[in-house]
Amino acid sequence: MLETALKKESPLLTANNTIVAVLLSGGIDSAVMPGLLIKQGYKPEQIKAYRFKLWAPEPEDKTECQERQEMLDAKEVADHYGIEFFPLYWEKLVYDKVFSPTFDGYFSGITPNPDMWCNEFVKFGVFADSAFGRLKASFMATGHHVRGRDNPFQLLVGKDPEKDQSYFLATTKREILARTHFPVGEYLKDDEVRKMAIDFGIPRRIQEKQSSRDWCFVAKRQSEKDNNPSKISLDELIYREGMLRGVEFKAGQIIDESGLEVGKHNGIMLYTATIGQKIGFKNGFGVPGGNGRRYLVGKDIAKNLLYVGSFQPQASEVRVSNFNWLVEEKPVFPFKCSGKIRTPQKAQ
Repeated sequence: MLETALKKESPLLTANNTIVAVLLSGGIDSAVMPGLLIKQGYKPEQIKAYRFKLWAPEPEDKTECQERQEMLDAKEVADHYGIEFFPLYWEKLVYDKVFSPTFDGYFSGITPNPDMWCNEFVKFGVFADSAFGRLKASFMATGHHVRGRDNPFQLLVGKDPEKDQSYFLATTKREILARTHFPVGEYLKDDEVRKMAIDFGIPRRIQEKQSSRDWCFVAKRQSEKDNNPSKISLDELIYREGMLRGVEFKAGQIIDESGLEVGKHNGIMLYTATIGQKIGFKNGFGVPGGNGRRYLVGKDIAKNLLYVGSFQPQASEVRVSNFNWLVEEKPVFPFKCSGKIRTPQKAQ
């Protein structure tokens, strides 16, 4: 399937004299990134820009997040700098490598991270292999808020602690990251990146785009009253995909810390929150005066039970596996380190 997809993408086979292959998203960070590369001394003709099309559950004219417009915005940025631009129509590849395993995770009761898989398998996987193999590019570049250091290579958090994206690169290959430039990671987004966007003459509507949250086209509905057909929520998306796969969504009990039933759910796999995350339900869990907010403390897929509590659950230890060391030498156990289990969390 991959070879078939790549054969259709003649730009990955014919774009010559590429020194830096850049990925544009259509957002402000990736829009500033080529300008910084040019300031560093790269000529526009040495840079080739790409954007791969994401999978969406509906035709793009029916969803609020229209991939066609994002592609046009990315091309406009490339044209602004005088850089050649090539679209990559990788919807099937992105579904197979990112979305399908994400659905698998939700259906098994875990909280997957599609952003990490997109980085590992698509951006720093298939695209990187093509850039360094077929294109013979010396480097690639993205708009991630991280920093890289050489001799030996180190991946560092971005200068802006509120925008740092190193968490999302945790599963990528060290040898690929070592050949990637992350120009915007050296700057604060609101104080410096946005000013540079003005200085570089980036179109205002791209400057004013909101940072993407969740999957591109989901979690758009802000309330139950929002019935805009161009919007879709994550639980709706999971329900649709589940029905296509023959998944059975059964109503079940919501149990609190004392073992009492405090409400009903309409399918445990539709509740995608991470353990410890605050969630809400209708009717205050059936508790008079309840505000419908509890902390998720457990899921039992086999018994179709959802467990909630009034207080955030805490643990004194965490079990981790599948380490991907991005350092030159693997640490010797035991050793001290800081870590986090969700990207907004401060390292502890």
